[in-house]
Amino acid sequence: HDLMFSGHTAIGTLLAAFTAHVLRHGHPAWVWAVWLAAAANSALQVAVGDHYTADVLVANYVTIPLALLVLQAESCY
Repeated sequence: HDLMFSGHTAIGTLLAAFTAHVLRHGHPAWVWAVWLAAAANSALQVAVGDHYTADVLVANYVTIPLALLVLQAESCY
């Protein structure tokens, strides 16, 4: 399990970012629920031993700014 990037976490975080973007005009509880699910996904990757904490943190550190950049670029069109 010596990976330095958790693909599972990256996919979960990207899914959360894009889902939260789609739901942003609805009830705020749904956006919070989506991000809570992403945080739970990250924690479970560490808890079950699939990844080290650093793997999950690096995946989120890379994925969240990337998702925000893509969503910001999307609003330019």
